[in-house]
Amino acid sequence: MKQVFTHLGYLFIWGDIWILIMGIHALFVSPEITALSYLEAYFQLLYQVFMWVSSWSEFLKWWVLSLLGFPAAFLFIARFTLSTLLGVWILKLANKMPAKS
Repeated sequence: MKQVFTHLGYLFIWGDIWILIMGIHALFVSPEITALSYLEAYFQLLYQVFMWVSSWSEFLKWWVLSLLGFPAAFLFIARFTLSTLLGVWILKLANKMPAKS
């Protein structure tokens, strides 16, 4: 089980490098571009998925549009940071586990 947590922790730490690259790209495109505009311009399929989910109910529409109304760079870098912190926490948890004998 320790090995599973170790691999999961590293996945959370290193698996989001593309999110960081997208955040840096969003800064260079325009620091104030919203996530909705960014997805519409660069990731049309993901944009369509978000719009499809938002059509399910008024609450989901409000939630998706509120979340995607933030600046894209902020959302991408915040997600990268939270995912990395979660990965570090999982690794610390894995290191506290006893080694398999």
